[in-house]
This record gives sequence, C-alpha cells and structure tokens, in this order.
Amino acid sequence: MARKVENILRNIDWHIVVIYVFLVFAGWLNIYSAVFDENASSIFDAGQKYGKQLIWIIAAFLLAIGILIFDSRFYFKFAYIFYKTANAKLTAGPAAATFPISRQGDGNRSGLIGTGLAQPKRGIPVI
Repeated sequence: MARKVENILRNIDWHIVVIYVFLVFAGWLNIYSAVFDENASSIFDAGQKYGKQLIWIIAAFLLAIGILIFDSRFYFKFAYIFYKTANAKLTAGPAAATFPISRQGDGNRSGLIGTGLAQPKRGIPVI
C-alpha cells in the first residue's frame, strides 16, 4: 500500500492566513508608532519594543510551520495526554504551590508559583 502524499499548502485556508498576517502587521506598526524614537537606528532594532515584538512574530511563524509539518494523527493520538496534563497543571498549581510558598501582598495570589514569577495557567495554551 502506497501512502498518499498530500500537499499541506492546498489544505490551508488562505483567506484566514492573509487576515492574520494583516492583523499581526498592523499590530506591529501600532507598537512601532506608540514607542517611536527618532534616535532609534532601525525598525528592526531588537533593543526597542517593536524589535522584540518582531522576534516574537518570527517565532510564532516558525512555530506555526512546525505545527503544520506534524502529522495530524499525532494530535489525535496524544489529545487525552495533553488534556490530562493541562488539567493537572491547573489543578495542582494554585492549590499545591501558591498558598504555602508565595509571597504576601499584591492582591491576587492565584496561579503564582514560588516567588511569583511563574503562572501555571500560562503554559496551558502551549500544551
């Protein structure tokens, strides 16, 4: 049995991709205009906020390509493991880690781990 080779690019909804790229570009230009500095060397300067945002935009683009490269059966096969891991992180995070060792003050303590630098809820979209 020969495996059917599919073209990944043919199955992408290009209208949504174009809208997404436009919104990302518009957001990046908004950041550039909000923190504009005449002394800055370039729009690609990684020392400025818009340069750092460009790095995240490129990283998200590479991550999206990586997700497209994976076989879709991978997601179906490990969906329950991802779901249970995410729920365990959400359940154990605030209850087990926050109350005994987080610092006092600053109002809300839910989701803080240790010194208050990590939040278990932030890792769930990655899973």
